[in-house]
Parts: sequence; structure tokens; C-alpha cells
Amino acid sequence: MKKKLPQNATSSKKGHVYEFYIVLDKANDLIKGQSIFIEKYGDVTLTDNKLVDFSKNNLQIESKDYKDDLTDMHKNFWNTLINWVRSDFKQDNYCWLILFTTQKIGLKSKFMGWNDKSGNDKYEILKEIKNDNAGSTSKVNRIINEIFSNTSEETIKAILNKYIIVDSSPCLSEYYQTLKDKIAKNIPEPSKDDYMSALLGFLLTPETVENNKWEITYENYSLRCERLAEEFCSGTKIFPGTYFRQKPSKEGKVQFSEYLFVKKIKDIEYDVVVSEAITQYWQTMMTIEDDFKKRNFPKTHIDVFQTELVNRYGPKYRKASRDTTGAKIVKDSQDFYDDIMGEQPPTLANFNDTPIFFKNGMYHALADDENKNILWKLERKNEQGN
Repeated sequence: MKKKLPQNATSSKKGHVYEFYIVLDKANDLIKGQSIFIEKYGDVTLTDNKLVDFSKNNLQIESKDYKDDLTDMHKNFWNTLINWVRSDFKQDNYCWLILFTTQKIGLKSKFMGWNDKSGNDKYEILKEIKNDNAGSTSKVNRIINEIFSNTSEETIKAILNKYIIVDSSPCLSEYYQTLKDKIAKNIPEPSKDDYMSALLGFLLTPETVENNKWEITYENYSLRCERLAEEFCSGTKIFPGTYFRQKPSKEGKVQFSEYLFVKKIKDIEYDVVVSEAITQYWQTMMTIEDDFKKRNFPKTHIDVFQTELVNRYGPKYRKASRDTTGAKIVKDSQDFYDDIMGEQPPTLANFNDTPIFFKNGMYHALADDENKNILWKLERKNEQGN
């Protein structure tokens, strides 16, 4: 067996790998206009508008991988703090300053309950630690004295008010598995690890490390995820989910409330579902007008999908109309609406799934078209069944 080199750096490099995992985790949550900078302002910086307009979303994260507990005199806490009190660190740019560490806070540590305390209370805790170790000649104590000697109380308190400790974070292998479950959930199982490796490799490409910056943007990360997903899904395509969890504005909802498809819902006295119907209609229209256009998605596929919905609707409407009577036509019409909305969608083109919101939104689009004759109110037949 080969002897281990005297200066083995494996342990310290694990910290860099952990940092990349955090970047990937935060990149997956980016929204339009946000960026992540690596090592430019600190370990990991998440910001709106590239630190031009400082918003509540601006975070500075220091990531550390240690096995021992986070105690009062642990270098992890104090090295992080001294970095943030230095005059060249623009702490006013950030809403939160986060120490993300694998350590758990020691049972006897004064840091217990840290995140629930105010900046003033945190400052008093640090003064207690300083006084308790006044005679120490340790390197950590020299850092403590430097902080209190060279930084105003006002500045320290301002930083402490933002200083959050995320302790007991998962170890490297656990974090990787958590990320894989989160980020690669729509990738076929045999390709998940390759997909993760490709995304981690993206963090190191010239595209992200150029011009004295190391930046991941919402746009370049989303595009890379989309391309890799198509590559690793072996001929299948993931339905675009840009608008899946978004909703129209209040003004938009007011505007849509006058649309024909909403009036048809009100014809069956089913106001409770109007808001959901408007949201699904908007999500579907935005998917078509934005996501599909970016992909040059052929309109013929949408036409085929609409035809399938109409063909499904017709027999069900005629049967439900035969079964209803004048006394319960409103209830039966509401039941018919719910049955149609709850059906599983037909396949759209070569997507590996089609979400229910899109199918329902398309039904509302059809109901909004006077020429399609999609109604929710059943047509009552006479007593003889003619």
C-alpha cells in the first residue's frame, strides 16, 4: 500500500466540494434576475440584480465542513465573523449573513438559540465569551480581541443582527443524495448521477468563470438544466414547468373574470372554482405563449391535443345530460365539471407527462371559444327521453 503524502489536502478540499453543493442547491431555487457569485464576495453570494439594488433576497453564505462541535471558541465562528467585520466587506449589501456548517452547536455553548436572539443580545454573548477567555493566548482569542478593538460596537451589532447559523447541516454524502432527489427527480434513475456530475461540471466551465467573476445566473443555469434533461431523458421530454406554481396578478384575475369561460362556470352556480379555473387558464396560455414559443413547439401538436379533449368531452356531456333532471341540473352540472377537471390528461406530443393544469386550462380555452360549444351546464331532456 502506498504511503499517504505528508501534506494530504483531501480533507480541506472536501470543503470546496461542499461549497459547490450549496451553489447547486441555491441555483435550483433561483428566480429571474438573480445570480450566484462564487468566491467573489465570500464563499457563496446570492443576489438580485448583481448587487446593484440590494433586496431582501441578497444572502452571503460561508460554508464549512467540520466534524467537531461548534463551541464558543471554535475558529469557524470567529473566522467567519472577522471576515464580515473587515472594512472592505460591504455588509450593508446583504439582508442575511449565513454560516452554513456541518457542525452541531455544543450543548454547553452560548450559541444555543443563536438565531432567535437580537443583535444586541448576540453582542452581549460575544462579550461574555471574550471576558471568559481574557487570559488566553490562543489564535482564536487574538481574533476576538482584533474584532472588538478594530470594529465599532454599532457595526458589530448590525452584522450580528444578520448573522445566522445553519448548524447540523448534512454531511457530504447525505447532502449529495438530498440534492440528487431534489434536482434530478425527473431524470431516469440510471442517469441521475451522470446528470448531477454534468451540473457540477457546469459550475467550472469558462462560461461561469470569466472576466474576474464566477457567476451562475438564472438564465444560464435554467438553459443548462433544460439541455441536460433532454439529453439524459433518452428521447422523452419533460413538460416545461415555468408557470406551474405561478399565478396571475390581481389585475389579471379581474380581467379574466369577464371571459366567456368564466361566465359558463357561473351558469352552473359554481363560483368556488372560478379562481382556480382562471389560474389554470393563465398558466396554460403562458406556457403556450412563452415556453412553447422558445422551443419552437409546433402548433399542430396543440391542435391535436384540443381535438382529443373535444372528442372526450362530447360523449360524456351527452350521457350526463341524459341522466339529469330539472330538479338537480345544477348539482349534476357541477359534478360533470368536476369529473372533466379530474380526468387524467391525454399525451401531448412526445412529452413524458402532461400536467392536469394544462389539460384543464386548455378546456377553459376551448370553453372561451364560441365556435367550440364547450358547455358545463347540462342540457335537460324531456320526460320521454327524446
